[in-house]
Amino acid sequence: PLNIPLKTGNYKIEELVQADEVFLTNSIQELVPVKRFEHKVFPGAEGEVFQSYLSLYKAHTKEKRRTIDVFLKG
Repeated sequence: PLNIPLKTGNYKIEELVQADEVFLTNSIQELVPVKRFEHKVFPGAEGEVFQSYLSLYKAHTKEKRRTIDVFLKG
């Protein structure tokens, strides 16, 4: 849907610091922008690519969101 090149994978530090923007994804934190890595400063949450993917992600998950009941034994 977004015409933005996106690469996933394992990268060497030399490759990572050449990126325009970097963000991580996981099931708990969803999308996490990287603000600084080594000597390189990235746009973080203000980045255009991050904002585009975050908007797309929120729209997608809003449609799929459900309430989950969690019971803790204590």
